[in-house]
Amino acid sequence: MTHDSQRSIPNLPVHARRLEPGGPGGHASRLARVSAILAALGAALVPAACGAPDDGSPLPGGGGTVGACAPGEQRACACPGGSQGAQACTPDGSGFGACDCGAGGGGGAGGAAGTGGVAGTGSAAGTGGAGTGGGGGGATCDAMSCAGCCMGTACLPGDSTAACGAWGAACQGCAPSFICAAGGCAVDSASRWDLVIVSGTVTEKAPDGSEWDYPGGLPDAFVTAYVGSPNSPGSSTIAKSDTLSPYWDEPVTQARADELGAYVEFEVWDEDLSSNDLIGGCTFVIDVEFETPELNYVAACGSATITYHVRRH
Repeated sequence: MTHDSQRSIPNLPVHARRLEPGGPGGHASRLARVSAILAALGAALVPAACGAPDDGSPLPGGGGTVGACAPGEQRACACPGGSQGAQACTPDGSGFGACDCGAGGGGGAGGAAGTGGVAGTGSAAGTGGAGTGGGGGGATCDAMSCAGCCMGTACLPGDSTAACGAWGAACQGCAPSFICAAGGCAVDSASRWDLVIVSGTVTEKAPDGSEWDYPGGLPDAFVTAYVGSPNSPGSSTIAKSDTLSPYWDEPVTQARADELGAYVEFEVWDEDLSSNDLIGGCTFVIDVEFETPELNYVAACGSATITYHVRRH
């Protein structure tokens, strides 16, 4: 059986014309030629259909490329933040994979923007720079950055008794009966304090050379304290009989801090049956803020010295 019509395939080379059965090369030869024709058509249609460049450049969106690449081949690519990463050719050589920015492509932690590590363009994918360029970062607290006080690296207002301070100084806690004022701990003027008379010493004789008690006995000393003003009610210790070194250690009165800071007067007396004899007296002020509570102080009062201290009431 023969074919009576031999149609030429349009636009194909002469050697690709349809052949008679049993012609040169036989059936197998015809199949080989048809395969070659189809492959040529596919190669010609792919660029036009997909709109991809035929120069081996990347597809839009960072996907694979048209044209062969060597499996494992690498090239640089752009990462967020302006650094560089790397993309590798896929194992089948069909194109380059997604851009790998590695673990350290961004800015260094705590550093200024744009100073982070840069991915090494010659290294394997995913092993870019470590991003250590930020150095020296992290929060700080000092006089330049904090108008209050610093608790570690945190800047606090510095106006509470729990955290008091100013201009970047370390925060401090205020003691009881103290408040935070003007960036520091100060005594609360309304706080109440005990005035404690601890002990005293008395000279052996009166200023005129006479004995304290007739006919030659030692004094029976006690102390009267006035706080706030000379006209305030006085409060007295008990009398210690026949001694030049009386010891009381008792609170004689309690007063506000502002009263202690305004006026304090001690009068030391020798108690007698008929009338009391004045041994000595003294006036001064007690600034609770600068006198350590429970620490003893000495007041010179004529022929006697008196040891005293204040403590929180």
